[in-house]
Formats: sequence, structure tokens, C-alpha cells
Amino acid sequence: MGFTTFQPDYIGYGDSLDHYHPFLLKGSLANATVDFIDAARKFAQKNNIPLNEQLFLTGYSEGGYAALGTLQKIETEGLMPVTMTVPMSGPYDLELIGMDVLSQPELSVPSFMAYVAYAYALTYDEPIDSMVNEPYASKLDELFDGTRARPQIDPELTTVTTGPDGLFDPLFVNDFFNNPANWFKVALAENEVYKWAPQTPVTLVHCEGDDVIPYGLSELAEGTMISLGAASVSLLSVEQTLGLPEPVGHSACGPYAYQVAAGIFAQARQATIGY
Repeated sequence: MGFTTFQPDYIGYGDSLDHYHPFLLKGSLANATVDFIDAARKFAQKNNIPLNEQLFLTGYSEGGYAALGTLQKIETEGLMPVTMTVPMSGPYDLELIGMDVLSQPELSVPSFMAYVAYAYALTYDEPIDSMVNEPYASKLDELFDGTRARPQIDPELTTVTTGPDGLFDPLFVNDFFNNPANWFKVALAENEVYKWAPQTPVTLVHCEGDDVIPYGLSELAEGTMISLGAASVSLLSVEQTLGLPEPVGHSACGPYAYQVAAGIFAQARQATIGY
């Protein structure tokens, strides 16, 4: 027996290309996911597609962040039963990510922080050119229109973090680090997804060799949720679980992480409903 998979497209993709994608904004991602689960279940019922009552949540990178944010919404609002959640390699603490990335002289993945800045500037109605230097600021509408992937976007941006030739305005970066009321710093903190206590099982999955979203973020999320009274939270290293011979980076980790997640879900299903 397999799984019926629901894969929400998120705002800004698919049929909503006329709208920007709210990248790493937990409210939008959680709402889109819950709405899609509801719609998919109604579709299945209308078309006589049998589903059991189990619901497993997972996702990789932004999807891992979205999975944990969706679980928080579901549990906080009492929306539906969740069997288990397996977030994978997600940036659960965005403020820490921002501080780490903006403190480095070089950007290993310039599109990542540029996309965060772009989405947050639009969502919080702040001028993007106060954050990102030209000529890059004026390119972002086109680069992040939903039709390009990271390999096409990164070459259009500089890897220099800040300064007159850098991606980010040095005045903005200085304010981010020295002003507790900096709007971007506050917004990133508001969008963390791990400072709460899930009451359904959560297994975090992450590659120790992740070069974009550090493994330590999953360690932080695990420890924080346990300390706040979570019912069952654990963390699995992909490399250790699968016996991989060397550390695996973020881009290559996805297929391995999904292999681990599928195994976790299969074990949980077997233990609870016998198949």
C-alpha cells in the first residue's frame, strides 16, 4: 500500500503566477497548505477516492519550514488530527539565518537571502532598494517571477555580501546588526516556527553536511521544542540513518531526506493501522 500525496503549489506558483511568492513567511505557507489539504480531501470524497484518516506532513528546505509552520497552525487552531510531521532541512530560525548569512563576506547562495529580502520587502511594504543594492534590486521582480530556478538566478547576482559592490546595502546591514527595532530583524523573528510545543510526533531530518541551512538549526529546534514540553520530538541525521560515506550538502540531500521520511511514515503507519 502506498500513500496519497498532497503537494500544495503555494501562492506565487502554478495558477497564481501573477502574485509574488511569500518566501519563508509562515502564515501564507501554512494557510496554503491547510487550504490544499481541505480541498484535496473534498475532491477525493467527491470522486470516490478512498482515504484513511491519517495525515503525515513533510517537506524539504522551505517545505520543511512550511511543514512545521503548518503543524503549528493546525494544533493551535484545532483544525484536524495529524499523525506525524517530518520537517526536513528547514530554516526554522530565520533571524539566526539572517545574522549568519549577512555576517559572511561571501554568499555561497546569493539567491537565498535575496529571495527572503524580496518577499519580506513586499509583504511588509518596505522599499527593496533600501536593502539590496543596484543593479540587483531592479532585477528581482524578473528573477523571482516563479519561472526560474536557483541555477538561473545565482549568476545574475553577486556573491559579495555587502559594500558598494555587494548585494546588500551596507547601511541596511549595519542597522540590521545594531538596531533591535530593525524591521527586517523583527519580521524574521516573528516568522520562526519552532518556539512552541507540538503535541503530536515530530521527527526532524537533516543532512549534517548542509552548506546552506546548518544542521545546528535542527538541533536548536529539537532542543527548544523539548524544553517547552513537546510530546515527542527527535532529530535524525540523514548520513547516519542511511549509512552514507561522507557529508551531503543541501542540494544533494533532498532525495536522501525523502527516503528517510518515507521510511519513518511507513513504520508509523504499520505500527498504527497494520499495513
